[in-house]
Amino acid sequence: QALQKHLPPNRFKLLNVLHKPGPSKPTALAKALHRQYLNVHTDIKELEMLGLVEKNEKGLYLVPWDEISTVIKLAA
Repeated sequence: QALQKHLPPNRFKLLNVLHKPGPSKPTALAKALHRQYLNVHTDIKELEMLGLVEKNEKGLYLVPWDEISTVIKLAA
């Protein structure tokens, strides 16, 4: 449930869109996704906090990997 809270479908879509063209500005991503800038910016900051998105030296955001894996340990 915690994972779903931080990675709802709109953020997964954002990760995919951000991964394809390479480093991008939030304004360009908002336009590509047909979403409000503020919502996209909020999502980018959340993804950055989770370590899924990085910001380069030019201030552009990127997803520097092709795959994200998660391991969830269950109680014995």
